[in-house]
Amino acid sequence: MKSRIKTSFSQESIVVRALNTYCITVISVIFIYGNNFLEKSFITEVNLLVAGGILAGSFLLLSALDFLLADKINIKTLGKILLTVLTLFFFAMIASLTGKFYIYLASLPFLAALTRYILPRGNAGVKLLSFLIKKNQVIVIYAILGIAFFLFVGLYTAAKYWTFKSPCFDFGIWAQMFHNMKTTGLPVTTCERYRELSHFAVHFSPIYYLMLPVYFIFPDPATLQFLQAAVIASGLIPMYLLARHFKLSNTLTIIAGACFVTLPALSAGCSYDLHENCFLVPLILWLLYFVEKNKFIPMIVFSLLTCLVKEDAAVYVAFIAIYAMFASLNKNGSHKLIKLKGFALLVLSLAYFFITIKLLAKYGEGAMFYRYENYAVDGSNSIVGLIKTVFANPAYIFSESLNADKLRFALTMLAPLAFVPLLNLDIFAYILIGPFLLINLMSNYQYQYSISFQYVFGVSAILIYLFIKNLSDFKSNFKRFIAVFSLFSCIVAFSFASLPYLNYLSPSSINKENISIVNAALDKIPRDSIVCSTTMFVAHLYDVDELYELKTDFDANIPDSMIGFDPSILPRNIKTGAIPSNKLYRIADYIVLDLRYESYNKDLLNFIEIDYELNTYEPGLVAVLRNPNSTKPQLGTVDSFDDLFKSSSASDDENL
Repeated sequence: MKSRIKTSFSQESIVVRALNTYCITVISVIFIYGNNFLEKSFITEVNLLVAGGILAGSFLLLSALDFLLADKINIKTLGKILLTVLTLFFFAMIASLTGKFYIYLASLPFLAALTRYILPRGNAGVKLLSFLIKKNQVIVIYAILGIAFFLFVGLYTAAKYWTFKSPCFDFGIWAQMFHNMKTTGLPVTTCERYRELSHFAVHFSPIYYLMLPVYFIFPDPATLQFLQAAVIASGLIPMYLLARHFKLSNTLTIIAGACFVTLPALSAGCSYDLHENCFLVPLILWLLYFVEKNKFIPMIVFSLLTCLVKEDAAVYVAFIAIYAMFASLNKNGSHKLIKLKGFALLVLSLAYFFITIKLLAKYGEGAMFYRYENYAVDGSNSIVGLIKTVFANPAYIFSESLNADKLRFALTMLAPLAFVPLLNLDIFAYILIGPFLLINLMSNYQYQYSISFQYVFGVSAILIYLFIKNLSDFKSNFKRFIAVFSLFSCIVAFSFASLPYLNYLSPSSINKENISIVNAALDKIPRDSIVCSTTMFVAHLYDVDELYELKTDFDANIPDSMIGFDPSILPRNIKTGAIPSNKLYRIADYIVLDLRYESYNKDLLNFIEIDYELNTYEPGLVAVLRNPNSTKPQLGTVDSFDDLFKSSSASDDENL
């Protein structure tokens, strides 16, 4: 009895129990009284008797359990496990509910203290854990992690498409492109530049053809969302091999894999739907693995595959090549040979980059150097101006690369990995940080420094590689601390940045009846028509022969005689041949409007006033209008749409 009391009521046990009780109480109160806990009024809504009852009851229950189990199990270890679970759940919950970046940052000191407390002081426990976890078990855990990532990302991005939240730019483009690749073999679109055009004239991304065999079997746009999730998840394979190469223990290998799937940039980066950049994650990791293994043929193969992702993907290969030329990769005594191989990769990447840029300039839309126009001080909208600025004024580069938004972005990328990618014992490893600076931080294109877009994938792969490499160089105690802390940090960062995307799967978001109504309306449209659709419906009309995104720049004063105007004599851009976006409705057989947005209700009235025939009308959901001069069939009749005029009058009264 004495030993039980001494064990269960030691000073440490009481403190841990009090912390666990506090977490249980706060979590319970938030669940009971709502998630507006950051508001001042929240405290007035909480019944203090209920909160006090939860507090007292939790403490007494945990005390009783500790007393009863004191002779049977190690209650100190049990307390640490419970404290870890409750602390992570607490911070993950408030991070996901608020979506506040500062909440995540505020959690880091507490997570560091938690990590320091729960880790064993000696090596015995760690060695025992690594001994108990076998290699085959590590592989199974990696498979489970990959499946979990695939399901999370695949389901939330597919639900985004299913619920009509994926816009024309860019998912509507991919949906139409893959349909045409399946039927004609060519990546042709009409909705990207308002004319029939190969997407490769905009971005040279032949890597997309690797997805085509699966799309042949499952020809649906949602397949593309799942494919992106699968491609990124496949990065776990080279990551596992890298962990083995750097001789990480089984435990640390598992922790590194868990950090991969919870790194917010990888899951949140998919939130703007499919992009070819997803291939950068596995390809760059494979390339770095074969650089480490000094295998030249695979290095060439994966360098070429990486370049095929996009015209600017060669930048990643170039920095990896320079790294191979200078870094300490001479563990097998063949440093000179690695230098030559690195030089060969550098020549390959630079040649590929400049050739594709030249081809895009001559036959396509040109490279998008406007994203770096803040460096074109000589007035040239080209890479030449950027290179001049880099060499002439490096201080200007750094001043442009760090502002409030970019600093937040950099912290969101690096803090989950505890800044380990920057703790390089090999100074030449900092070469690999180059793409982070060039692709993300230097650009004035806001999407390139946001973890919610695809531009983070390539840099994420490099940061993960540096995380594994640097982790292997640390001393054992610090290595364990930094690995566990990184995992905790990744989990909370994932909750803040990625977990909210599960809202796409919520019952309030997926209204099956409304989805069926809209799909039925869109399915009626003949696929051999010319269709103009508002942005969120474009991806669902992917198999229409000639499909355009309808802009809201409606010029209602055009005479009725302009309806059905011959597209051959419509004003076109002299250089591109594109029809001005606000003239497209003149040639369309059908107009499709997304009535979930109030502005499109006004456009609907404008079309009706110039004699477009309303064939389908589902208030608050969708409308389909037919051009009276079209040869395509009528899709139906609408008995009444008086509510449109009422809502329009009410809106006008509000504006007076």
